[in-house]
Amino acid sequence: NSRPTMVFFNSRENAAKGAEEVARQAGGVLVQVKKTARALGVVASRCADHRLAEQLRRGVGHHHAGLSTEDKRLVEGAFRAGELPILCSTVGLAQGVNLPAHLVVLCNTC
Repeated sequence: NSRPTMVFFNSRENAAKGAEEVARQAGGVLVQVKKTARALGVVASRCADHRLAEQLRRGVGHHHAGLSTEDKRLVEGAFRAGELPILCSTVGLAQGVNLPAHLVVLCNTC
């Protein structure tokens, strides 16, 4: 069972870049469970943001105010359901959304 991790960044671009770097470093290990890979594939297919969709297929996502309301809802739902192991976000998410996380990391938040 995965332990959800949230990583907070100081900007929208850094949150998206951070998610890409985590996905690159993880090398697919985050979606080795077929059920998780399938669920994230479905979520990714519904995303309007192509950058986000590619990250989701690799087990990582990003969240910030620049995403569409629907993309934010999809990412939040996948994280809350335990399907998305790592979520990179701006600190704004911490102020308004209650999402369970086992580990929280702060990067470039000052």
